[in-house]
Amino acid sequence: GSKPGAAPAGILMSHNVIGLSNRGYGRILGQCTATAKLFYAMWLAVARDDDPFVCVPLQRVSSNYDMESAKKLIENGIAFKPMADIYRDKKAKEFLRDCGLILRSILSWLTSGTTKDVKQANKLQVALSDAMSIFVGTDARRVPLMIAQSVLDAKTGGMGLKDFKERAGLLDDGDLQNMNVMINTCMNPWQWNESIFAIGELFRRIVLNCIGRLKDAVVTHKFILSGSFVDEAKDESIFMEYLTCTDVLEHQYQVSVKVEAESAEGKQTLSNYIGACSEKNLPVIFETVTPSYDDKDDNVPNLYNILHLQDWKQKICVKLVNDPDGNIISLKVLDIPRYQRLDMSSTVTYPEKQKYFIYGDSTRTIMSHVMSKLPDFQHTVTLSGRPHSLTE
Repeated sequence: GSKPGAAPAGILMSHNVIGLSNRGYGRILGQCTATAKLFYAMWLAVARDDDPFVCVPLQRVSSNYDMESAKKLIENGIAFKPMADIYRDKKAKEFLRDCGLILRSILSWLTSGTTKDVKQANKLQVALSDAMSIFVGTDARRVPLMIAQSVLDAKTGGMGLKDFKERAGLLDDGDLQNMNVMINTCMNPWQWNESIFAIGELFRRIVLNCIGRLKDAVVTHKFILSGSFVDEAKDESIFMEYLTCTDVLEHQYQVSVKVEAESAEGKQTLSNYIGACSEKNLPVIFETVTPSYDDKDDNVPNLYNILHLQDWKQKICVKLVNDPDGNIISLKVLDIPRYQRLDMSSTVTYPEKQKYFIYGDSTRTIMSHVMSKLPDFQHTVTLSGRPHSLTE
């Protein structure tokens, strides 16, 4: 059991080992402060100028800067820079010295010509929380980033909350609406600056996906077979790759999904369809069939919702496009290795080398080209085996 002298002994040991000096605990506290300031800078600049959202930290920017000049300084002097370069940059050091430490931020999605509604901003916060939380039954490997959500109470927030809403570009209609916010907690004081801004890039992509969840209309979607059955393993699942169409907002995605036909009859129909397409040298294409729904529901069956949400039982009904009988089968979503909205920002550039996303399982390995700046191409390859050192 616990001994009454254990805690004092631990404190004495840590004081002797670390030391109550600027080289001991002072160094740790200083590093905590520096990391917090770097996160503040990242959140301030995480949204591109032409992104459909803004990110506003709770604490104001120093009076020595406006938002435009602060973001420019961060992009040029802090983002993805080694700490040695930042310490040598007088302007960057002064900005970090003056900026705040509170790591609570609000995200508001903005659409040209429409009211900036607190309720809609709160819906985005909820969608982000869903995407960055692990629930019972959630595959933790598919949650790349976890950030907590909280609420700023309108009754106790007073003028401070009203000012915060205005800075976020939201209209305060006097209804005393609470504000949902995201809270950034960092447990590692020695956070690498490059990794902080890499986290920001990851977060930005999650935001774009969640905006699609809220804004995308209900349309049909097409998939193509990328990984077929494995007879030896008696595996009746398949992998499908989404057919991207950059001309249609709701089709501006790259998605890789693992599915399985729900019924024995459906599995047989699917097997026959794949075999017939192979014999005729036709692509194995599937087109979603829209289920009946109430258009007043927040979770309409758009692409994000039918793949991710239990509301739609993570099930998609698809038409077998090249089947002469026009059969329709129901597919159960087993895994979503990739779900990413295309980055349509004008700041996107072509990579120096072509990037491919590798996914699969113990018996199938698939490579899919990662689209970047448009125009671009879609390319999927099934490998004969898993590359060396690649996990299952």
